[in-house]
Amino acid sequence: MNICLDNTSRCRRRFRSFWLMVHLYIALTIGFVFVILGLTGACNVFLFELEELGLPQVHHEANALPCSLDDIMQTVKAAHPQRKGKWSVLLPGSGNDYVRVQYPMPEETADELFAPLRILVEPYSGKITAESFWGQTLWTLIYETHSDLLMG
Repeated sequence: MNICLDNTSRCRRRFRSFWLMVHLYIALTIGFVFVILGLTGACNVFLFELEELGLPQVHHEANALPCSLDDIMQTVKAAHPQRKGKWSVLLPGSGNDYVRVQYPMPEETADELFAPLRILVEPYSGKITAESFWGQTLWTLIYETHSDLLMG
């Protein structure tokens, strides 16, 4: 079977081939962005749980009562006496075992838009388990990546 192609059909074939390649690379690029958005968004849903993965499990006796919030805040303020002002406290619950205490505007990250000091406190012993600034842990970096991609 011998098919003779004239110049017009060759031109159309090249043009179509070119646009198929352009379409492919645009789709792969945009698809990659959506995959990253999906994966980082899935991590953000479980942000608190993922942050607690590497920490020791909270142990308490059967009838033990957690420390009062005043005792927890005294421990935190004793560890950070230079930090004056308001603190926020997130109580444990919904799969989160630690009390989360945040200082919203630390001097170390004053030049950043949002980078509070985040402290995890074991609720039964009142001991500080972990401290970090927002954006200095893997999970907060994933959160930042997700929000940066959404913002463009």
